[in-house]
Amino acid sequence: MRALLANIPASLGRVLLIAVAAVPAVAALLYFWLLWDRTLTPPVFDDRHVGGNLAAPAFVLAVFGPFSLCFLPFVLDGLRLLWVRHTWLLIIAIAAGLLIALTPETTRSYFEGRYSGLWEIVRHLPAPLGRSVLIVPLALLGSVMLAAWFVVLGRRDRWIMLAAMVAFTAAQCAASSSGSAYTEPMVLLWLALAAARVAPARSGAGEGWRIVGPVALARWPWARSPPRRSSPPGRSSPEPCLRPWEMTVPVLPGMVEPYADRMPPTGGDPADPPDDPPAADR
Repeated sequence: MRALLANIPASLGRVLLIAVAAVPAVAALLYFWLLWDRTLTPPVFDDRHVGGNLAAPAFVLAVFGPFSLCFLPFVLDGLRLLWVRHTWLLIIAIAAGLLIALTPETTRSYFEGRYSGLWEIVRHLPAPLGRSVLIVPLALLGSVMLAAWFVVLGRRDRWIMLAAMVAFTAAQCAASSSGSAYTEPMVLLWLALAAARVAPARSGAGEGWRIVGPVALARWPWARSPPRRSSPPGRSSPEPCLRPWEMTVPVLPGMVEPYADRMPPTGGDPADPPDDPPAADR
């Protein structure tokens, strides 16, 4: 008890430091809350991100798993501990991963918000009973890797990082679209912070080898910006060379010309993207 009371001043100091560090973020959040008529959703997205998306947890895990492999030296000891010492946690992770991956439909569907990133690969692969043969194993991998990170992180860090991932996934479930643009940034930030919190003695590799995976991930083609056109006369910033249906938000009539009339009509097959515009219109 005496030792606990002696640590109170130090703990209060850390709490105060955290509170001060959070002031800019809270102030920015309050500013946007007032700017957006006391909501935390930009007005332009009011009628777009509604309805929720049950496939979001599976997609988050499907992104988290492969990305975690690039940080394997940091989490390798966690995988070993899962197999040797925490078998019960490994079983729970596998069961949870299967439940999350098999419960929702995981086919590619533009109108149901499952497009871009991995979803564009999903549309070329089988999906028996509406469950993608790509998303299901990747989500299972992500669940196991999340459990390995949980084991390898420190006692306090593991709960903070797990809570952050759960909260982020819950927020993704509230949006209608579940795509790479919304998922990958948080996953990458989470992995970078988790890797920084893992003690070097538990990483299972030397300093040099540990950065090979993250560097390779940063240099991978999917991490690069899309090609851009040169700036037209009178404009200072280039425009992204994207087709309307490659945008990260659904294209509504009148938003993009002249291809808006080529978007798939309501009631069509959601899995089929619109036809490529004729070469003469490009």
